[in-house]
Amino acid sequence: MIRDTTTTRVLLGALLLTTVGAAVVDSRSSSADSPLAPVRTFAARVFGPVESGVVWVAGPVAETVTGIGRAHSRQIRIDALAGQNARLAAQLAATQQQLAGNGARSALAEAARTAAVNVRPAHVIGVAPDRGYSWSVAIDLGSDDGVAPDTAVLDAAGLVGRVTSVTSHTATVVLLLDPISSVGVRSASSGQIGTLTGTGEDLCRLTMFDPHSIPAVGEDLRTFGSRDARPYTAGIPVGKVVSVTPRPDGVTILVRPYTGFGDLDTVGVVVPPGTSPSSVTAAGPTS
Repeated sequence: MIRDTTTTRVLLGALLLTTVGAAVVDSRSSSADSPLAPVRTFAARVFGPVESGVVWVAGPVAETVTGIGRAHSRQIRIDALAGQNARLAAQLAATQQQLAGNGARSALAEAARTAAVNVRPAHVIGVAPDRGYSWSVAIDLGSDDGVAPDTAVLDAAGLVGRVTSVTSHTATVVLLLDPISSVGVRSASSGQIGTLTGTGEDLCRLTMFDPHSIPAVGEDLRTFGSRDARPYTAGIPVGKVVSVTPRPDGVTILVRPYTGFGDLDTVGVVVPPGTSPSSVTAAGPTS
């Protein structure tokens, strides 16, 4: 510790005067003629590399810190945009599903008008084997909705099958493809009638009532109609003939149904006229 004495004060005063004087001289002299030029040169040689090293080290550190802050801001923005995109995608999917549902119901209504039947729209909710039927589905309507056994079911393309059993809120529909399924059909062009049976595959087999009446490939088939329209009313599109193969004992006629059974969704259950119109597609004959 330096003691506060008269000598110390004198020395500090002299040092201060010297420093001020040197500064005045240096300020009035050029950098080359200044008496402090050697001192300045020495300091630059000693501290210059240190300063450069500090800048070299501190620069990347500062840039890294700045970069981390920017990356965090970008990540927040990216997360916000990702969330917004997810919400927009969900809204788009919901809108597309609604539009698809509206389109399916409109197409079903048109099919019902063509077939001159009244239908109640329903949705397929699962596969439901019933009473030995291998090709059957469950729909989301039942007896509380006016659905009864032995009624036809169709979609926008044509005949799907018939209701075999019901609960309060669901029903089981055996499909046209089931081997137990049998439907009376009529050729839209020739008027000849026959029986269409399922094969358990994607084609059905047609047996004509008149064995000498052979339909042509491409002929359109529609339901012939059942007694009291149960289960089938007349005129529902069924399918078209895709092959006619002669056999020693007759002919094999295969028919491809109009309905695509692999992606069943919106269907219509045929209901009697006068059923509550609030949820029924009323379908009279087209003019």
